[in-house]
Amino acid sequence: MRPDPGISVVLMAYDEEPLVADVIDATGRALAQLPGDHEIVFVDDASRDRTRAVAEEAAERCPVPIRVIHHETNRGSGATKRTGFDAATRDLVIGVPCDNPLTDEEFAAFAGAARVADIVCGYRPQRPGYTWRMLWGSRIYRTLIRVLFGVRVRDVGWIKLFRRSLHPYLSVESDGVFNHVEMLVKARYMGLDLAEVPCPMRRRTHGTPSIARPDVIVGALAQTLAFWFRTCVLRRHPASPPDDVYAMQPWRTADERQAG
Repeated sequence: MRPDPGISVVLMAYDEEPLVADVIDATGRALAQLPGDHEIVFVDDASRDRTRAVAEEAAERCPVPIRVIHHETNRGSGATKRTGFDAATRDLVIGVPCDNPLTDEEFAAFAGAARVADIVCGYRPQRPGYTWRMLWGSRIYRTLIRVLFGVRVRDVGWIKLFRRSLHPYLSVESDGVFNHVEMLVKARYMGLDLAEVPCPMRRRTHGTPSIARPDVIVGALAQTLAFWFRTCVLRRHPASPPDDVYAMQPWRTADERQAG
């Protein structure tokens, strides 16, 4: 009987005090419903409020193993992901924002798709709370990524799950929101298999989405063009993983490994 893959859920937060307890409680309950050995890695990106303290309090009642990691200085979403991904110890790794906890059914859908794919990309069927400018901006950016890099997924900037054995080769360098695209571009150059699953977006109840900030938009565009120049003009492509990485999947059957 094949083992069930363990999932490391990386929760990322910056000044999210009102949301932290609920997201840890909801994620812990969801993972406890799934077979397998799972964990939560909570990364606080030097929040100015009580995000860290609330996370440590919620960790005491969490039904699955959890670690709370704190940055001494604010380093950005990409760096926060790197910290969490580096600390992950289970077969599969998924980064989840604090304002969008997943259910056990959604975690199961990601893990199921990972049996035949290296990276599973969630996509948002709808985007509650987005203005028409944000919606059009997202569409234009997705088209730009297709043109520049040939990456064709429904949603380049949403939740992704990947196999931890690939982390050294997919590790993002960008500290900003471009980290989503960077991972997908590296996967494309490596010839990795992608799958997509619907992953609903919850309406945010606290704060403002970072994508609405002009400095975030300008930074993402600048990083996109710089990465395009490096990979497509200078042809500095990421290194591909060795073949033995693909054998490190005891939770996949032989047929599933061949399909993936």
